[in-house]
Amino acid sequence: MPRDYTWARRTIPNDMFTIGDLSLLLGISHHQARRILIQSNLPCRLFKRHWRSSATGQGYTRRAWAIPLDVALLLMLKQVEQQLRPDCHRLGVPPPAVLTQKIKALTAAVVRSQ
Repeated sequence: MPRDYTWARRTIPNDMFTIGDLSLLLGISHHQARRILIQSNLPCRLFKRHWRSSATGQGYTRRAWAIPLDVALLLMLKQVEQQLRPDCHRLGVPPPAVLTQKIKALTAAVVRSQ
């Protein structure tokens, strides 16, 4: 099994994002994306693949986290809000109400679906 995690994109369903996909969308590292996901307590799923090398007989395991599309959207909106907050504070204007409302509504929908 390759070490570049292309297997993850092939094995995870199309309606889910990998941590790699999420990190590309947010413009951060894989480690930061994984940390944000774990701290958010939002639903995610761990995919594992086990195999044994025919040459050495040694066993290997690969793991990849996957999240539903609505969770990825929620994390992206939260990241936008977090990046926007200092600019709004500096300008003395409140964050956009629409953004805050959408985050609350999407959070409620994701929590209900758990």
